Amino acid sequence: MNFLRQFIVTLIAIFMLEVIWLNFIIDGLVEWPAVYHFGYLPNWHLANFYICLMATWITFRFALQAMQELDYAPALLGGAGLGIRVSVLYAAVNMVFFTPWSLSLILLDILWNTFAFAFAAVLSTYAGHWLQVRYPENNVQRS
Repeated sequence: MNFLRQFIVTLIAIFMLEVIWLNFIIDGLVEWPAVYHFGYLPNWHLANFYICLMATWITFRFALQAMQELDYAPALLGGAGLGIRVSVLYAAVNMVFFTPWSLSLILLDILWNTFAFAFAAVLSTYAGHWLQVRYPENNVQRS
């Protein structure tokens, strides 16, 4: 049950960081959204799937490992590395298909996602450790 709570914390963190990015940081930097000029509407189902996938990846791959080692460094570095890799791939696609995306906007996007994923991974690790200490799982051995 603690894992589900930890996953929900990670999911909310990534969602809120995306809201901050889209509504407050990038809003004044680009005529939003540039993809509308090409007749494309945002695919919100795919965006929700992406957020769930990243939360799962961060929780399973980085936060749980950091909790086992009692060290936040694997979560921080793993989240940052995932943020860079995902952002560079996303930026490459946007540069190919959506020419209005400037290089400065793409660099800012890469920096933001690196920060956001690293922050979410550390927060997930902290939440998992907090839940583990305050609400220990039932470790009764069954025979």
